[in-house]
Amino acid sequence: MMCLRSKIMKKSVIITTCILGLVMTGCSSLTGETKTLESSNVTLVTKVLPYGEVGYAIVCDFGDTVDSSKLNEKSFNVEVDIN
Repeated sequence: MMCLRSKIMKKSVIITTCILGLVMTGCSSLTGETKTLESSNVTLVTKVLPYGEVGYAIVCDFGDTVDSSKLNEKSFNVEVDIN
């Protein structure tokens, strides 16, 4: 049982790290303007759920007011630069 939980936690950490890397790299707006987020503007929120599952969310502070009624799936483009 502990081995399975350890594997799940390792996978969760890897996935969370990848997602955090994607978000921190930057987001493109519809106008093509790119804004890179500093690590101090990104917060990773995690919670261990029943049966060892890990729930997570990433909270970004863009510094400006965002009108959510104007957002859709095409509003953001995440780019990854792996060195």
